[in-house]
Amino acid sequence: MELVYSLLLLYLTFVRNAIALFVNTSGKIVYGTSFDSQKVKLTPVPEALKEHISLGDPLLQHPNVNSTLAGILLLPSGPILITSRPIVTTKNTGPIRGTLIFGRNLDAAGIAKLSKITRLPLIVHSINEPHLPADFLKARHKLSGKKPILVRRVSEDLMAGYALIRDIYDRPALLLRVDMPREIYRQGQTSLLYLLVSVTLAGIGFVGCTLLLIERLVLSRLSSLASSVNRVSSSQDLSVRLPVTGEDELSDLAHTINKMLGAIAQADSEQLEEKARYRAVVEQATDCIFLWDAQNKGLLEANTAFRNLLDYSLDEISQLTIYDIVAYSQDLIDSNIKLLLADKQFRIGEVLYRRRDGSCVDVEVSGSVISYGGREIICTVVRDITERKQAEAELRASEERYRLLFKNNPHPMWVYDLETLQFIAVNQAAIHHYGYTRDEFLNMTVADIRPPQKMPKLLENISQVDVGIDFASVWQHQKKDGTIIDVEITSYAMIFDSRNAELVLAHDVTDRLQAEAELYKAKEAAEAANLAKSQFLANMSHELRTPLNAIIGYSEILQEEALDLDLEDFVSDLERIHNAGQLLLTLINDILDLSKIEAGHAELELATFNVSDAVQYVAKTVQPLFLPNTNHLKVECPNNIGELHSDKTKFTQILFNLLSNAAKFTQKGTITLSVEKIKKDENSWDSEQLIFKCTDTGIGMTSEQLQKLFQPFTQADASTTRKYGGTGLGLAIAQKYSQMLGGEITVSSEFGKGSTFTLILPV
Repeated sequence: MELVYSLLLLYLTFVRNAIALFVNTSGKIVYGTSFDSQKVKLTPVPEALKEHISLGDPLLQHPNVNSTLAGILLLPSGPILITSRPIVTTKNTGPIRGTLIFGRNLDAAGIAKLSKITRLPLIVHSINEPHLPADFLKARHKLSGKKPILVRRVSEDLMAGYALIRDIYDRPALLLRVDMPREIYRQGQTSLLYLLVSVTLAGIGFVGCTLLLIERLVLSRLSSLASSVNRVSSSQDLSVRLPVTGEDELSDLAHTINKMLGAIAQADSEQLEEKARYRAVVEQATDCIFLWDAQNKGLLEANTAFRNLLDYSLDEISQLTIYDIVAYSQDLIDSNIKLLLADKQFRIGEVLYRRRDGSCVDVEVSGSVISYGGREIICTVVRDITERKQAEAELRASEERYRLLFKNNPHPMWVYDLETLQFIAVNQAAIHHYGYTRDEFLNMTVADIRPPQKMPKLLENISQVDVGIDFASVWQHQKKDGTIIDVEITSYAMIFDSRNAELVLAHDVTDRLQAEAELYKAKEAAEAANLAKSQFLANMSHELRTPLNAIIGYSEILQEEALDLDLEDFVSDLERIHNAGQLLLTLINDILDLSKIEAGHAELELATFNVSDAVQYVAKTVQPLFLPNTNHLKVECPNNIGELHSDKTKFTQILFNLLSNAAKFTQKGTITLSVEKIKKDENSWDSEQLIFKCTDTGIGMTSEQLQKLFQPFTQADASTTRKYGGTGLGLAIAQKYSQMLGGEITVSSEFGKGSTFTLILPV
């Protein structure tokens, strides 16, 4: 380490304006100083240089022991020459112990010393120097990384060389100029003078010989080539080719002329094809296109669409002028032509054209001036806008009808500005209904006809309309005399006189709302009465069942005694009493069950049970009902269908009602009960569902019968009740039970082909 310090001091002693640094492997400056030759003393290392001392800087990056970095470094104080080497052992081996950095200011004295060493006048300027000399400024614009050297002549006696010197970061740093006298150039000028004199004397003799040879070998052949070219020109036959003799430049010229003739022939052919394509495009265009002379106003060309529009033939078109087809005065036509020729720009407008039969047609015309054959030609594109004009007329008529509808509508209507809420227009019905005059309305806002307590709701709906939402609702308005009325408002966003507005139609519904309120009270009273009825029937379940059970029980006892006493005449009568009692008990049970549900007294007893076992139990229970009509029951339920957490009693009653209904309305057919499990959205509480389908081949139902299917005490029609019996309560109870269990029953049916009832329950 002491040896390194000694070397640094020795370097600073012998080198003027020198800088020396010793940096360890962690990027820290162990020793650093500089030597000021003017003050003859050591000074601190410039702070600008210290900013470059970091491990990521190229000055400290040495991949091996032989690595060296030398070059220019620009500091605010000026450029310095800098070199960096790794610190290794005396045997030039590692590991690297640090970095030695030496630098020297490249000031005027340093540049002068370099000029003395190289024996060349050197001038150095910084690339970013604000006041560069003019020649350095020009050189800076021409020098780049690909072209770092530029040589230019300063005068007849002096050459200057410019070089772009990059710093250690490969960025442009300095501009260097080297001046050299043009000694060789002056010697060359003298030699050239002697050479010119010699050449002139030799040339005089050579020219004479050359002229003779040129006459024989060149001019005569050129004359022959010219004659051949003239023949081609006069005949205008591009297939003719020039004769080629020899293998010199003239023969090459003949070959070139022949190639040129071939190219001209090909270009002429392509031009003809291009012209044919142009004519095809113009002829097939749906828009009318024609050309006419701006001077004599005569029509030159016209496509088929234009001729069809005005009903002229191709020969007749060439005999027409622009005055013949434009249905305006000649002075007006001439003034428009002058404007078009003066602007030299594309112009468009709507014009009336006159057909051959004298009728007029509305057209949209666009014209532009083109130069063709030294003449000013106007290319005109015409489009028939008759239908558009008719549509515009219809639109104006529609607007007039709208104005009449607005004015004469029997309901109040108005238009108001969405920003200021001020009335823009009102109809006569609004004036009559609200009691304000038209002038009073137009000086008011929509807030003036609202009760104060309704203003927050008004502002909320106004904000919705502002984003394009049309709405219809019931509001309260206040007339001029203070009367509060209920009005049904329908509003639509629109643009009115370039303003965002709202069209409002108001319908006074005060009387209707009062009638609806009275009707609602009557409905509530009826529902309360119905609920009281249901609660009464539910409470009467014991009182109704007790005597009926006694009748059924005593009829069974009497049947047994009649059989024991061989009183067969009484057995059939007692059996009728027993059957009638059972039917009446079933009817009372259905009515009481429905009453319990409607009164809210029905309760669920939830439990988990095996679905397959429950279905087989229902199938066995209902099997006797299939014998009278000779029906067959088919059950499709997998044994591993799983379990159901529900009310087992109500579940089996639902299936019993569906199957008994199917057996009653099917003759010699098949009733199928199928069960399947499906999965829905996993995030839903009813992600798994069981679907029970009861399908029969019975009488089916019409769409009208389906609409009243689940209504209590209702069957398809009167004939159904007479023929098949029943109360119409079974399906109503099944539907209500399914809803209590979190499911639903749906039905699909076709008259005469059977029905399918589907029960869906969450697992």
